[in-house]
Amino acid sequence: MAFYSESLDHSQRVNLSEQAYLTIENDIFAFGGKEKVKQGTFLNQVFKNYKDDALSSISIVMVKEKQSLNKYFKLHPDNNQNKAIQIWLEYYEEKIKQKQEYQKGTDIKFRINNENFKYLTEHGSECNEDKYYKDKSQKPRISLYLKALFEEYAQKPLYAREKIYYAERFEIIRNAIEAGHQLKIQVASSEMYYVKPFRIDLATYHYLTGVSSPVEKDGEPSYQSASFRLSNMLSVIPVRSRSGYLTEKEKENLNKEIQQKGAQFLTANITDVRIKLTESGVQKYNNQIHLRPACKEILPGNIYCFQCTEIQAEYYFFKFGKDAMVMEPESLATRFKSMYGKAWKIYESAQNTETIK
Repeated sequence: MAFYSESLDHSQRVNLSEQAYLTIENDIFAFGGKEKVKQGTFLNQVFKNYKDDALSSISIVMVKEKQSLNKYFKLHPDNNQNKAIQIWLEYYEEKIKQKQEYQKGTDIKFRINNENFKYLTEHGSECNEDKYYKDKSQKPRISLYLKALFEEYAQKPLYAREKIYYAERFEIIRNAIEAGHQLKIQVASSEMYYVKPFRIDLATYHYLTGVSSPVEKDGEPSYQSASFRLSNMLSVIPVRSRSGYLTEKEKENLNKEIQQKGAQFLTANITDVRIKLTESGVQKYNNQIHLRPACKEILPGNIYCFQCTEIQAEYYFFKFGKDAMVMEPESLATRFKSMYGKAWKIYESAQNTETIK
């Protein structure tokens, strides 16, 4: 039984809490790739990919729970098992329903696509959420179900939300790894690569790691260690005609590189980096974990020594400002000086303009 009693309107107005609304807007920007995806497209994809696993899909959750209990009692028979199952299911159902309470906030209006609309409204659909999502007059409301699902989605950590949104992309990559064939990937810069996939690594965002070679018409491909952020891919196509087999030695080398560099910096080279920190800089280094390179040695004068990529050192230490001075390599020190100098000129120019006014 679906929401067929409601007027068949693809357009839905859903009220989201401020936290959920802001999270979804941020995800649209973060997961949108080169071009910002439309809000309706984003929400439709989240619903499609998450509905079978969301706690908000109460009817699905209850079916799974009942199946799990039946499986348990099949292995551990009990004379009172039917009664025990019924009591537990009633309690569990009520517990889930109590969680479906969210604050009001911002109204959003979007069009449900045909696939999701059929699931929600057609006779014979597997959707049974109309039983749980009703307004004060006891009329089933799709918008109430959508609100619960999107609110639940927004409460999940970033890596889990990314995995939901890119569920199909994850599946394509996993299938390629298991089947041992290559992938053809187009990235945000429109460049295309053949990739022998190794695994998906989590480093704030998800990255496909492996060895890759640019797609060229002439010449043999030359494969090098590489990583691709899933949200920066424009397309991922299985290429079953090309072997994606990685030797044990190649896997061992990739694993070592990922441990040394981090998945997001896999294409960069390791170099010796020395940073002189103030006392405040030392505190920042101890407290700020994200992208922090591992320290190999601390020399007198708070000189911290690293073996990492320049780009990792730049991403991590640039925000330290006056509390971190690059001593080595010279190329990194020059880049910091240039970027700080350009920033100073902007503020100096703005200050002079204000003075003239």
